[in-house]
Amino acid sequence: MTEPAPLTCDRLAALLEREGYPTDRYGIGRRGKYRDQAFVIDRWSNRWVVYYIERGSKFDIRKHATEDAACRDLLARLGDSP
Repeated sequence: MTEPAPLTCDRLAALLEREGYPTDRYGIGRRGKYRDQAFVIDRWSNRWVVYYIERGSKFDIRKHATEDAACRDLLARLGDSP
């Protein structure tokens, strides 16, 4: 059995669009301005980070060593949010 391909930001963006996630609930990298009250995935130096942004402040920042781990974190957070 083969392992699934790593999840990348491009694949994540396509998946979220295909599944109909509202684009105002997330931000991927620096594609446009950061949204307010949204989950964001970005690369800071040598780490991938996922956080929630509200009124310009970042909350619940989680750092990941791989893009795949960060993408899966963002996907999980979107699934958990109302």
